[in-house]
Amino acid sequence: MEELREKLLGKVKDLPGLTDREIADHLLGKRARVQSVNWAAHCLEKRHLIERRRRPDGKIGNYAAGWAAGRVSLDAEERLEREKAPVVQMSEEEVKRNVKEWLERDGWSVTVNRNPGRGADIEAQRVSGHWIIEARGSGSKNEIRSHYFLSVLGETLQRMDSPGTRYSVAFPDMRKFRNLWERFPVLGKARTGITALFVGSDGGVEEIQ
Repeated sequence: MEELREKLLGKVKDLPGLTDREIADHLLGKRARVQSVNWAAHCLEKRHLIERRRRPDGKIGNYAAGWAAGRVSLDAEERLEREKAPVVQMSEEEVKRNVKEWLERDGWSVTVNRNPGRGADIEAQRVSGHWIIEARGSGSKNEIRSHYFLSVLGETLQRMDSPGTRYSVAFPDMRKFRNLWERFPVLGKARTGITALFVGSDGGVEEIQ
């Protein structure tokens, strides 16, 4: 745990304002639990080595002690995104194609809908189950991505008429979409069972609950 605290302190000195989730993604990996980072951050705060305060977007950021308390920008999040991976620009059709290939490698029989508004974007079948997936592309602005996220969730909820079917939403693997998914309430995810599929620039797909 002391090693994690040292790494955390070094990271917030380099990128002031990161949230616990962003630090966990960077130091431990995207699938890592955030609790260990949260505990380490509170320990460092008690030792007056870091400060935890609210960023302009409402999230709690971590700052090295003595960091200027003036205008705090969101540069840390943007710099972290650039450091980890290039922005994934991907059309909706590319998202569908990559998800289709990913499913087929796992033994699913996949149908991709080419007619918007006429059924689910992706429907997959195999002996063990049925999977419905709604997809969106990267969009050109964060405002558009927010709209995509809400619309795809709404469409997915409207299609939830079978208790034995899996339901997912699929997006390019972009920081904005991951942040929106993280903000989707845990209770909502648990009640609906919806998962998110993030498609990387290499075509790889990661499923997040």
